[in-house]
Amino acid sequence: MNFKNIILFSFIFIFFITKLSVAMSNNILLQCSSVKFFDDIWIGNILHVKIDEEKNRVYLNEPANDYGWIVKKLISVKPNSITFKNCETLKCESKSFNYYYIDRVIGTLKYYSKIRKNDKFLKMYEYKCKKNKRAF
Repeated sequence: MNFKNIILFSFIFIFFITKLSVAMSNNILLQCSSVKFFDDIWIGNILHVKIDEEKNRVYLNEPANDYGWIVKKLISVKPNSITFKNCETLKCESKSFNYYYIDRVIGTLKYYSKIRKNDKFLKMYEYKCKKNKRAF
């Protein structure tokens, strides 16, 4: 093999390893578009979601905000749903009265919250999501 073939082979190998590692990882990448805020139609906001089952973390990024990626705690992963909460301490503990729910069947992300312990959860907002094949 000459030097050009070795370089070409190396690039192809690195390309496939990179694609394979993204495909084989336990990460789920979603791009979500806003649908509702309470009962009002809310269109135009985008939310990127990265779900990392291995680390029990969910990362949210709203390109419209300058916050960067916000870390959430993954609570459960089921065939039909994913649930996660806000991180309120450095160890990502959560005692708050809110949670995020992703319906994997219809592809929606909903955020629920309540003010007091005995209140009912109220849906604050909803997004329609689709899988994203590439990292953000």
